[in-house]
Amino acid sequence: MKFDLKANAQNNPSGKAPITGWLLAPLAYMILSIVGSGLMSVLYVLKYFADFSILHQLPFHLISSWYLSALTTWVMFGFTVYLLRQFFYRAKNFPRLFILWLLINLLLAIKSFGFAPVDDQTALKSLLWSVFSTVCFVPYIKYAKRVRETFTQVR
Repeated sequence: MKFDLKANAQNNPSGKAPITGWLLAPLAYMILSIVGSGLMSVLYVLKYFADFSILHQLPFHLISSWYLSALTTWVMFGFTVYLLRQFFYRAKNFPRLFILWLLINLLLAIKSFGFAPVDDQTALKSLLWSVFSTVCFVPYIKYAKRVRETFTQVR
């Protein structure tokens, strides 16, 4: 049984193609990412208020890297919220922004693999998840007819 997007969009009162099938995979990945970013933001805030005096006794390069890491988490959280909004509005610029978001996640994973003071196994897991998601989602988002027909709204 083949799914016809145009016929379904004509039957749909809103006139928009439904978000089903393989489009749910990028949605699930973005939702998991936003949950992870939100939890990291909560941890940063808790750590900041719990160890405020200890945190500011550290050398400047450690404090600045801590603040930069917290800022990066909050920026990615905001960008992911904006991307989810574009996804549900079926905005025409969503595929381009989603590919940019995947590449930023990949660059952050490479940075954490090379420079973050975490164990190699954790950094490697993060890097492999980012590489796997980028390799899977970029060709689908870029070349799928389904994506071109779903994300058509000018926003």
